[in-house]
Amino acid sequence: MDELIVDSRHRDEVVELLADRLHVLPDNHHTDADEALGLTLVGPLELGDYAPAARRQYSDETDLDGLDLLFYDVGRRFADRHGFVPVLDRNSDDVCGNPQHKSVGPAYPAYPVPIPDTTDGQGVHIGVIDTAPTHHRDLPPTHVLADTFYEPDEHVTLWAGHGTFVAGIIRQHAPAATIHMRAGLASETGRCSRWQLAKDIGAFAAQDIQVLNLSLGFETADDAVPPSIARALSRLRPEVLVVAAAGNDHTDRVWPGAFGSVIDVGSTGGPSFAWINAAAPGDDVRSAFLYAAIDGTSFGGYASWRGTSFAAAFVSGAVAARMSTAGVSAAEAYQLLLRDPDSMVAVPGV
Repeated sequence: MDELIVDSRHRDEVVELLADRLHVLPDNHHTDADEALGLTLVGPLELGDYAPAARRQYSDETDLDGLDLLFYDVGRRFADRHGFVPVLDRNSDDVCGNPQHKSVGPAYPAYPVPIPDTTDGQGVHIGVIDTAPTHHRDLPPTHVLADTFYEPDEHVTLWAGHGTFVAGIIRQHAPAATIHMRAGLASETGRCSRWQLAKDIGAFAAQDIQVLNLSLGFETADDAVPPSIARALSRLRPEVLVVAAAGNDHTDRVWPGAFGSVIDVGSTGGPSFAWINAAAPGDDVRSAFLYAAIDGTSFGGYASWRGTSFAAAFVSGAVAARMSTAGVSAAEAYQLLLRDPDSMVAVPGV
């Protein structure tokens, strides 16, 4: 996916710099502008024999290659002209519902988990970007609003149940909250592009949510901050608490959880690193799932699964519940949970 995300104000000049290096941009290149974000997607780009020459030029500065090296080059030359580097990001399809998923096992059929009949979470609106939820008795339309719903077919995968599972966990802790779901992740793969994630985050800027759950993530080359996601997060109202998964291998930072403004959630008992803010139950979690047969295993609407995706959902639901019971903001509710030894939300390693 050789595409570039650029600040819309600098699109024309960046395209000019690209054309200078690539000689000719492909005739079928397109642009997709998002006015709310002030970002534009440009591509596809054909690198051709660009990389070898650029590697020689920047051999003393960086070991980047391919598209990352092209962005480095364009940023350098833009800065030489204007004294600053514009927003430049690659549009990779590396955003995953179970970031660093090598250590995450499959889901297993499980017994139903009752949704409490309480008012916890009442008046709280939670945004969720995930796979589309399926129609489920635990996700009634009075409390779960989605831009699309998933209908299982003969090609169903475990990923297709990820969004349903996440929403079910949130409802276990905040049954009276309203969950607004955007199907940003593909049901077949549990993945999406950075551009799609940025647009989905930006879309929530116009909605009256107090918590945004992002049970997803991705790594970047050289652990660099992804500017497109930074821009999208900056468009949210200041009072929105963003909760994200820390990743399941814990060897490198996973974005967007690694942003300082985001609550980065790992699993209870897992490794603790400086970028992880909180730990919550993420092993053998039970929640709503698909009514479907997957790889020869029949699921009756519930499953047991593990991963930091589900620890993040635990925190989002717990925050919403504490907001309604204590009458406080999302940020204040999160701090109350950390100070409550019975909340099961804790600072890692403490």
